[in-house]
Amino acid sequence: MKDIKLPFSLFDFFAVLFPGVIMLFTIYLWFNPALSARNSVFQGTIFEKFGNELLIATFVVLAAYLVGYLINAVSEYLIDRPANALLGWPVHQFLVKQGLMARARAKRPSERKSILTRFQFDPVPANLVRYPFGARLEAVLKKDVGWPIDANSAFKICYYIVQKENPAADALAQTFIAMATMFQGISLAGILLMAVAFRNELAHQETTQTFWLVAGVTLFVCALVMYRRYKRLWAETVFYSYAATRAPLADGADEGANQ
Repeated sequence: MKDIKLPFSLFDFFAVLFPGVIMLFTIYLWFNPALSARNSVFQGTIFEKFGNELLIATFVVLAAYLVGYLINAVSEYLIDRPANALLGWPVHQFLVKQGLMARARAKRPSERKSILTRFQFDPVPANLVRYPFGARLEAVLKKDVGWPIDANSAFKICYYIVQKENPAADALAQTFIAMATMFQGISLAGILLMAVAFRNELAHQETTQTFWLVAGVTLFVCALVMYRRYKRLWAETVFYSYAATRAPLADGADEGANQ
């Protein structure tokens, strides 16, 4: 029974279906700004013949699932990459916080004055202060793969070992990244909802569109905050779980350093 996997995994349900449902509503709002009765919207189309409510619900779920996959793919380029470039990749931020990486200063005055600056990272200086967990993580990585190592490779190695040796931590990390992906898609859906509501208000003078415009802004801001939060929890879970899994090696490394 343990080998049987459900067709809808946690990733599918959270990361695909919810953003797809919001996007379907946005598409519906585009064609029906007043949110009038279904029969008047689909009059003269094949959907007018859908009298069975179960058939309609099945169609909506399947359509939301497919649209959700598209939203996920697009949000990777329109939400995730810009957020990492402007706010910093959570993996880098964690390593900087633990004293294992140094954030380089902007060289030009114009860059220093910019509020949203793309962070660049230099190799860690020898005199950088390590925090307790940072020292433990460095000791474990030195024992396993050597140090210094670039952040991307370090994270991939940590994640691989956690997946192989700590299934419970891997399940928790996958839950966090599924939630992050869900909110990443919802934030893009919020932007599109704002755009459609603004277009409807200009084109149709619908007073109700102000509500959906505010709803889109709120959805985007809240989803973006939650996306960053769960992405950070994902990175922290991988590093903390890796260090806990390889703790005996770290203890041996610490003893060798004390001698």
